[in-house]
Amino acid sequence: MKYYSIMTLTPSKLQYIRPDGIDDAIEILSSNDANIKVLGGGQSLIPLLKTRIVKVEKLVDIGNIESLNYIKSKSGEIRIGAATRISQLVESELIQKRIPALYDACVMIADPLVRNMGTVGGNISHADPGNDIPVVALALGATIVAVGKSGERVIGPEDFFKGPFETSLSYGEIVREIVFPDMQKNQGSSFTKVKKMSGDFSVATSASFVTTDEGGSIKTARIAVSSATPVPTRLMDMENYVTGKKINDAILDHVRKNVTNGLDIMEDQTIDPNFRKYCVSDSAMKSLEKAYGRAIGR
Repeated sequence: MKYYSIMTLTPSKLQYIRPDGIDDAIEILSSNDANIKVLGGGQSLIPLLKTRIVKVEKLVDIGNIESLNYIKSKSGEIRIGAATRISQLVESELIQKRIPALYDACVMIADPLVRNMGTVGGNISHADPGNDIPVVALALGATIVAVGKSGERVIGPEDFFKGPFETSLSYGEIVREIVFPDMQKNQGSSFTKVKKMSGDFSVATSASFVTTDEGGSIKTARIAVSSATPVPTRLMDMENYVTGKKINDAILDHVRKNVTNGLDIMEDQTIDPNFRKYCVSDSAMKSLEKAYGRAIGR
């Protein structure tokens, strides 16, 4: 006789709550109920609930709060509400022109169904190493605005992501918006991704942001990688190396060969570690090359 294990595909019993607004959501989340989760688009959380890897007693759905759904340009910043859908970012001409790295990332997220449901706040807050927007936020120097009972906090990506599925959000806090600096003249950004197949989670991702002088030499650079690392990680040695230089094949080759030095590459039973290192190196090199090309108008 053979016995087969069957994975449960229904969540454990929970209370579903849809608050009327952000203040209502904060009030609910600030209650004494410890076993409570926030739902944005649900594209990462729902599968965990259905397989009972995650169990909660209360689920607070903020995905339809209109005051959290916006893309605004003001005073040299692009502000994106936490409930803004990924598909809205893909369709936004403002995002395509002013934050090209974010557009690059969003257009490659999974498939149209996921992009139509998934939210930028959920992608950030879930802190899955395989999510794409966090590494863009780090490379571009974005800030994350969180709100709770005690008021508002502005958090940099370096301080927001603490580990896989772990952030610095305090109990009762939620992400309200993500703020990106607007692109200026002689600046370029890019995102690259290596995945096994279309719609799959990434093996390695990288985002780069560069500013050049009028002669085409790099004045500042921010290069970050993720998916293969526990949290989005800046490559400061590579940033320092390329600063003051014009990108050419020799510099790109140096970057490719040295990107993974000292990096904490996560182990994965489905991916050969040497192949993953190669993917990280290739992704970082290509994102830097593309960001530089955009900065100089190539």
